[in-house]
Amino acid sequence: MSRFAIGRNAWFALLFFATWRLTLGATSDPLVEGFRQPPESARPLVFWQWMNGCVTKEGITSDLESFQRVGLGGVQNFLVGGSEATVTDPEVQVLNPRWRELMRFAMDECARLGLSFGTHNCPGWSASGSPGVTPADAMKKLVWTTTDVEAGAQVELKSLPAPAADARYYRDVLALAVRTDTPIRPDEVQVLLDAESLDSRVSNWTAPAGRWRIYRFGETLTGSINGTAPLSGQGLEVDKLNRDALDRFWPTFPGQLVTLAGDHAGHTFKRLELDSYEAGVQEWTTDALREFKSRCGYDARPWLTVLTGETVMDAESSRRFREDWRFMVERLLTENYFGRLGDLIRRNPGMEFLLEPYATGKGELFSTSEVSAKADQLMCEFWWGPTTWGWDSIKPVASAVHTLGRRVALAEAFTGQPQYAWRVAPFDLKATGDRAFAKGVNRVVLHAAAHQPWPQLKPGMTMGWWGTQFGPGQTWWEHGGPEWITYLARCQFLLQQGIFVGDLAFLAHERITPTLPTGYDGDTLGESALIERIEVRDHRLVLPDGLSYRALILPEQPEMRLQVLEKLATLVEQGAVIAGPRPERLHGQREGPSGDERFQKLTDYLWGPREDLAWTERRVGLGRVLRDRDPQKVLSILQIVPDVEIGPGGTDVLWTHRRTPQEDIYFISNQGAAATVNFVFQNISPIMEIWHPDTGLVEPAGQFTLEENRTRVQLTLDRAGSCFVVFRQAPTQGRSELSLAHSQVLSRVEVQGEWQLKLPLNVDAPSHVTLAKLVSWSEYADEGVRHFSGTAIYSRPLDLSVGMLAKGRRVMLDLGNVQHVAEVRLNGVKYPALWKPPYRIDVTAAIHEGGNELEILVTNLWPNRLIGDAHEPEDTEWGAPQRFKYVESNPLIGRPLLKIPDWITRGTPRPSSKRVTFGTYDFFRGDEPLLPSGLLGPVVLESVNP
Repeated sequence: MSRFAIGRNAWFALLFFATWRLTLGATSDPLVEGFRQPPESARPLVFWQWMNGCVTKEGITSDLESFQRVGLGGVQNFLVGGSEATVTDPEVQVLNPRWRELMRFAMDECARLGLSFGTHNCPGWSASGSPGVTPADAMKKLVWTTTDVEAGAQVELKSLPAPAADARYYRDVLALAVRTDTPIRPDEVQVLLDAESLDSRVSNWTAPAGRWRIYRFGETLTGSINGTAPLSGQGLEVDKLNRDALDRFWPTFPGQLVTLAGDHAGHTFKRLELDSYEAGVQEWTTDALREFKSRCGYDARPWLTVLTGETVMDAESSRRFREDWRFMVERLLTENYFGRLGDLIRRNPGMEFLLEPYATGKGELFSTSEVSAKADQLMCEFWWGPTTWGWDSIKPVASAVHTLGRRVALAEAFTGQPQYAWRVAPFDLKATGDRAFAKGVNRVVLHAAAHQPWPQLKPGMTMGWWGTQFGPGQTWWEHGGPEWITYLARCQFLLQQGIFVGDLAFLAHERITPTLPTGYDGDTLGESALIERIEVRDHRLVLPDGLSYRALILPEQPEMRLQVLEKLATLVEQGAVIAGPRPERLHGQREGPSGDERFQKLTDYLWGPREDLAWTERRVGLGRVLRDRDPQKVLSILQIVPDVEIGPGGTDVLWTHRRTPQEDIYFISNQGAAATVNFVFQNISPIMEIWHPDTGLVEPAGQFTLEENRTRVQLTLDRAGSCFVVFRQAPTQGRSELSLAHSQVLSRVEVQGEWQLKLPLNVDAPSHVTLAKLVSWSEYADEGVRHFSGTAIYSRPLDLSVGMLAKGRRVMLDLGNVQHVAEVRLNGVKYPALWKPPYRIDVTAAIHEGGNELEILVTNLWPNRLIGDAHEPEDTEWGAPQRFKYVESNPLIGRPLLKIPDWITRGTPRPSSKRVTFGTYDFFRGDEPLLPSGLLGPVVLESVNP
């Protein structure tokens, strides 16, 4: 480091601290104000499932008021039943008068409480089906039979065996005759009948010389229904390739919702969603042959047997036809389904199309990046726990948000598998949420909060066996939940600022998420975004909002569309860098011979003659072509230094980078144990600050070193800790203070002696116990305490020694081990709940020397009480035990509730009088081990030097 750099660093530090102290009382800063009190646009949403019509006005108000109290921004409603629920209320059927009354009431209540409302475009969660969809408008597939004949055979075409078909719908499409004793040539395929003239063409056919196979093609239903919907809302899935069919679907459900909403539409009622696509593959529609001719330029009929597995011409030609067919299907899905649904939604001013632009497990015949352009809001998903489900959706969706110029990447968040039901506290979720933030998510939609129709019963309704359980039935929902949700909102506010910063772009292919070397980030880029939105400035690939990349890496695929290749040539001529091997062939055959010739010329232009294999880099126009697509080699060749360098001890650290005209904002997440880590940022802004989303505190970074174009700093991160490193041109204004999290401890005094523990009434436990020492509730002798779940209050006198409050010192109260949330009340002063370790708080403002009165409210999780209740007599009717087949151990999960008990519907006393809990899924047995719970300590007073 040069002498100049040292001097400059010292000058910046002096200026920074002096200015910091001078501006503490200055005018507000919009970025700081939004960080401390996040706006609605940065607050999490929640999936709100109505389970099989079990909905009450009392429950709607209770749910929504609780959502507002904890700081959520709104709800995303789903109507769930069918395969996912057993209990039902027969009086509430989808679209019947009672249902309409409840749905309108829910929108009214959201408006009253300032919550936004959204729902799915159909009952269930995938994809677009309803009872009003007719068989003629439903998803279709191509079916066929074959009949082999010899030369001279007389064939009565109408007597050919009909294909197996759904009894609700069948239509003949085509009859073809192909030679089977020679390679099939398109010009030799005979079209015997087609749907347009089935009754006006010949009815008999005489086989010419050779052996022949006659194909009778027809269309029928795939049979897909929206099976996760209540039975009253189930129906056929609409034809995804037919625009007119979708138009006829609209008034069967989503159009009625908009009408029902009235003035709420576009205001409170803001979103109609299409969740992850799970309706299955569709590759045929009634107009498929006409659409193919229009989009691909040639007749598909002579090639149609390729779809049955036959080879026409040769394997290469058949493959290229299959690529053209896939191209046509992709375009129809993109335009006639995703695009048209967006058009219908946006006919209502203020309403937006929310889309999860991918399929999960049942086939995906569309491009995530292409269909993303048809939506207003994009959403990915991530699951909590050891499962990797959903995580592969984050980078493609976040990249689409970036490259399409959008601001928000939503995520269906913390979705849970059933083996973790009711076992999750806010801190358990923190590292998972932070990981999603580091990968590009900047607004979560909590999965899930099943509607609670009977608010007095806890934990209450669940979404079958799915989901991490959020909502008022959760023990910590309003005790620790608000503080955790505020943490999420603060993170989301900063992560929605400015634009993403990345080094490399990867041309998207089959939703593959690229892996970048440590210290770098990038995006996947869709073909349409590449063609329509990318230009070159100063050798960088630049999008309209200023987001830019240093190079484009091509996918590992042998074929390429001609339009993509032409765009690559233009970009390289203008100065761009692309990296990857020469594509081997043109995608499909729809461009004809001239397309093949153009492809050959362009690939020769960019990569040189095929036989020239000696080069690793070519200069083309003002740009460069690199043969190797390995990201590390590309970065090395281009001498791109890491955006963030992380020193020893930081192997568990993740990050992401946003940039505004005034700030560079880095989110830092430690996914592992507490650590002190050295960082190097490629930034030399004069002001460096640490923003703490858990407290809202903004503080100077302390000592940091500027050298050339980078800044060195050391950060101490808690276990699963996180912060923002913000580079600014001027110091933050407004009231602030220094963090005491890692301040020097001058003295420590452990709190000794008895504690009084007060428990709520009506929980089958004593209302008051005396604890000689701090132990887990699960180890206490009394069964009621051992099985207690909820919030209990610890209290005791607290003496502060003389001198611990000496001038300039601060007093910290460290609670030690807490299971799982704690709220400190000292001398009547209430502090925010502590939901994560270290459970440590500055109590200087409330404490005084001598005697003090201390209360600590501690909340645990539901399993202990649920396990305890399993010993009591049954008063509900359960289904057969179920196993979870999606993990290798195939664990036994529990039992679903079969029907609503009479004592609930009649409002009579509960037969099993000692049972405290009621739920709609029985996850726990009586012999399971109890969870550690309560205040475990040690509780310590610390005098610190800030």
